[in-house]
Amino acid sequence: MIYRANFRFRLLGNSRWRGVDLTHLIRAELEPYATTTNTDLHGPAVYLTPDATYAMAMVMHELATNAAKYGALSQPEGRVSVHWTLTPKHSQGAALKIQWDEIGGPEVAMPSRQGYGSGVIRDLLTYELGGRVDLNFARHGICCRIELPASSIFETIA
Repeated sequence: MIYRANFRFRLLGNSRWRGVDLTHLIRAELEPYATTTNTDLHGPAVYLTPDATYAMAMVMHELATNAAKYGALSQPEGRVSVHWTLTPKHSQGAALKIQWDEIGGPEVAMPSRQGYGSGVIRDLLTYELGGRVDLNFARHGICCRIELPASSIFETIA
């Protein structure tokens, strides 16, 4: 866990503590498990604030490691798709919406108890940033929908 904390501080340090590009953050968390064909990332340029960077890195780390241990990335034919959209800041209800989907992994069953990792995924962004998280243990693979309020957690580079 110390390595991951140092990694998050290094990401922030490289940006002079102004925040981190979401694509870069997700790629970095998936890098140990990614091949040229098992991950798909797509979305607009979004720069997270330092607080959002730290929290999002923790959540993406949990999603990625769980996918590698138990989910889609534990199988040669498995894939993880992460797509996000951005509602402009000046519009009412502005938000960053992120969709994490796993396919091609082993059949998923609802866990009998909530462990540390699923607690981080479900609770961290909600409590730290006022976001919403829907973690769904669908039979075909984990689906996680994240919504973060634009006014408090991210900036875009025009």
